[in-house]
Amino acid sequence: MKKVAVDEKIPLVKPPKGFSVAKHMEESFSMFGAETATVLIRFRKDLLTQFYDRFEQDVAVHPDPKDPEYLQANVSVNVSPTFFAWISQYEGGFTVAGPKRIRDMYHDHLRKALES
Repeated sequence: MKKVAVDEKIPLVKPPKGFSVAKHMEESFSMFGAETATVLIRFRKDLLTQFYDRFEQDVAVHPDPKDPEYLQANVSVNVSPTFFAWISQYEGGFTVAGPKRIRDMYHDHLRKALES
């Protein structure tokens, strides 16, 4: 394609008040319309870089009081199969620690994957 030109001005639509692209990207796992929830994620210390690759650097990360080899953090995410796939790709390195309802949803997701 040579000599491409735009011949029509399209007015930009302003984002909703309070909208943050960074927050939206942090919460989104390629799913629109999914439930947004705060989830406690527990993960191995050696996966901290992967955690920060997916979430903002300002997310507070704490040692897991039950196991010194693990960390945990509360993150706001869109609860979806894509989120569960992201968690499961680390083969147990990341887990959904809470709330129980979201953890149960994750276990159901894994069970369905095993049964398919």
